[in-house]
Amino acid sequence: MAVADAPFSPSSQLTDRSGVLSAAQKSSVQTALNSLYNSSKLKLFVTYVKDFSGRSPTAWADQSADLGGLGRRDLLLAIATAGRQYAVSTDTDSGLSNKQLDDVAATAIEPALRASDWAAAAIGAADGYAAVLAGKPVPVPQISAPAAAPAASASSKSGVIWAVLGIVVLAGLLIFFVIRRRGRKPDTEPGGLSLPQLEAKAGHLLVTADDSIRTSEQELGFASAQFGDEATAPFTAAMEDAKGELAAAFKLRQLLDDDIPEDDATKGTMLTELIQHCENANKILDEQAAAFDKLRNLEKNAPQMVAQITADAQQHAAELTTARATLTTLGGRYAPSAIAPVARNADEAASRLQFLDGALTQAQQAVTAGETARAAVLVQAAQGALDQASQLIDGIGRREAELNEASTTLASALGAADANIAEAAASNSTEVRTLAMQAQATLAQVRSAQGAGPSDPLDALRLVEEANAPLNQALAGARAEQERQQRALAMLQQTMLTARSSIAAAADFITTNRGAIGSTARTRVAEAQRHLEQAMALAQTDPENAIAHAQHADALAQQAYAEARGDVSGYAGAGQMSGLGALFGGGGSGGGGSGMAGMAGAILGGILVNGVLGGGGGSSGGSGRSAPPAAPSYGGASTRGRRSVGGRF
Repeated sequence: MAVADAPFSPSSQLTDRSGVLSAAQKSSVQTALNSLYNSSKLKLFVTYVKDFSGRSPTAWADQSADLGGLGRRDLLLAIATAGRQYAVSTDTDSGLSNKQLDDVAATAIEPALRASDWAAAAIGAADGYAAVLAGKPVPVPQISAPAAAPAASASSKSGVIWAVLGIVVLAGLLIFFVIRRRGRKPDTEPGGLSLPQLEAKAGHLLVTADDSIRTSEQELGFASAQFGDEATAPFTAAMEDAKGELAAAFKLRQLLDDDIPEDDATKGTMLTELIQHCENANKILDEQAAAFDKLRNLEKNAPQMVAQITADAQQHAAELTTARATLTTLGGRYAPSAIAPVARNADEAASRLQFLDGALTQAQQAVTAGETARAAVLVQAAQGALDQASQLIDGIGRREAELNEASTTLASALGAADANIAEAAASNSTEVRTLAMQAQATLAQVRSAQGAGPSDPLDALRLVEEANAPLNQALAGARAEQERQQRALAMLQQTMLTARSSIAAAADFITTNRGAIGSTARTRVAEAQRHLEQAMALAQTDPENAIAHAQHADALAQQAYAEARGDVSGYAGAGQMSGLGALFGGGGSGGGGSGMAGMAGAILGGILVNGVLGGGGGSSGGSGRSAPPAAPSYGGASTRGRRSVGGRF
């Protein structure tokens, strides 16, 4: 009986879950894969599984490619050995035409699969793609005929009959139990956890792994500044590994959250894989923690660090004064919605600096008393507060630049939309004229808002883009290719501005309030960043598709920001301050008491939970301060950007 395999992220170019390849065959396949990459920089992934878990071959392959983040020059050949199905998933911009894909499938892959020569199918695919890219015909693979079976004796025939009868009886028993259980949701999934328990565990690990990486990345920045990039290179490489694992986990979470439902078995498998990615990320951090702590040696370096952080804090205090003035200026120039994402940044930065001041005072006292371990913990907390204060202050300046750029860009966006509306007037298409009327109404609304007083240029630009994009696409067919590209590129720059702004606002809010933020907001902003990167990758070759990715990134980032604000509104984490008084000298949450000023902000910002109390989220309870291998890129195209061939053999 075949064991169904849910789509999964291929961890290497060759994955044999069916166990159909010998060691020698694996070596031959890998040699062919390497040769293809060396000749064409095309990376072919090959996976052998028993079955495609009830999905169509192409859907299974596309989802696995999506989970693995396969990019423009990556292909996936998925083979179900028991199900006798296969599919090849490629990016739409891989450089291979549909005809080339079909030729390789018909000449090199399918004949080998029909003969059950699993290795020859992969080798034939690799050689075939190399050939068509070089303008050559697809070579016919060398297929090994299956070994002839010896003539069956009477006794062996009898054995076969009994074996068949045994299979029939076993199948009957299985059907009996399946019928009895049909319609009843299993109490537990593999591993002993029910689906709700898997969901809860996955959500918790996503948050803790994300917090660990954010804290680790912050500390890696401090270490790099202090000791240099060469000394911290191993930790930088490890950090990239951990980020890759987390990106894969977020991808799975997004797939689980999308509008395509999964059955319970698939959902359980995906959640289990998500959990494994998070645990891998935490394990990478934990494995580096001891070496990283040895490098920093905060206990020994605490006195010097106190002096350095004090100087940096004084500089940030001066920058905060300028930032407050900038906010006042922006408030008079733009609508409240335009500055809403940074409206509280100055107050929050002041809160972090207050906490920092108290932590440094306590750290200095600990140094004087010879309490080096306590001093190291306090120094780490102070650094976390300093980093968040800097991010909050920088966010104000960045928002000012975004609003100024949006104000300038809005004028050209309105002009481009006006030109499209004028062009649509000559169209015979009712659809085009309807889109033009809708766009004209939106433009009138935007111009009216501009004339009524301070407005939000980013929101106005977004409205113009949303109205102009479908009209521009409807008119594209009648335009010359060069004109289409130019118009799409101009619109893409506008869309990228709003997407970057939305992502930055969401990411800053999540980072500086991460003590309260759940997994949903983190997942959405990670997916938004992935779509923005995809838009950037397609900008020059396919700007129209890039616009779609950028618009999706903008929408996801806005969802992330709204979700994060909801998390903070409902947060009751200030109660965690009980028990921290012994470390920070007592006092209340509002700023009274020795060393307790800004404590609520420090908890909300995740500084204490992740930076001081050692809750990095690692599997062994490590500090979470380590820095995390140049893992595979997880920023590839989604299934919407892939095409597939395949079927039965």
